[in-house]
Amino acid sequence: MPWVGPGIFSFGFSCCRHAFLGGHRFMNSVLITGASGFLGRHIPQSISETGSSVHVLGRTPWPGRADNVSFHRMDLLSPDTDTFETMSEIGADTLIHVAWCTEPGAYWTSIDNLRWMAASLQLVDSFLRGGGKRVIVVGTCAEYDWRYHTLIERETPLNPSTVYGHAKASLHKALASYAQAHGISFAWAHVFFSVRAVRETPTAVE
Repeated sequence: MPWVGPGIFSFGFSCCRHAFLGGHRFMNSVLITGASGFLGRHIPQSISETGSSVHVLGRTPWPGRADNVSFHRMDLLSPDTDTFETMSEIGADTLIHVAWCTEPGAYWTSIDNLRWMAASLQLVDSFLRGGGKRVIVVGTCAEYDWRYHTLIERETPLNPSTVYGHAKASLHKALASYAQAHGISFAWAHVFFSVRAVRETPTAVE
């Protein structure tokens, strides 16, 4: 397994908090996906403590509790006609997109990776049409070329070898290009295996 070198943005919670709050000027109202999963469950509480209004989207409610966190039940992979319209109507200024397929042993090659690519693009489109300003998406270390012993941000080539890695890298490249062309604040957080080692349940991040 590659060694994570200095400068890499591994998704420790203190790191993700720094990335999210780095765009604090936009964070009056925040949309969050994947808030019932291992990574995402910590985010609503942290964001709500800044005084922001938090809107959690997904099939499963956020397991925490805070007065300024609202839950909107929707299946992003099987949306009805109102799903993405509802997101636009919320009018949030920041999107934190964590949800993806992560079923152990299956997610590396699952067709759901392609479904999540499509759903993620629709999600971002709806968010921006509602006036959104800052987009934050969780990526993966599987985007990197694992033939390199050390993984260093902006130095190690992106060269995925799995369906999962290709799907994330393709979404990353498309969104980064669009954000740059249209002046949208954009951040991509790479997740590394250190956080998966302490994962509590083998369920998808939704």
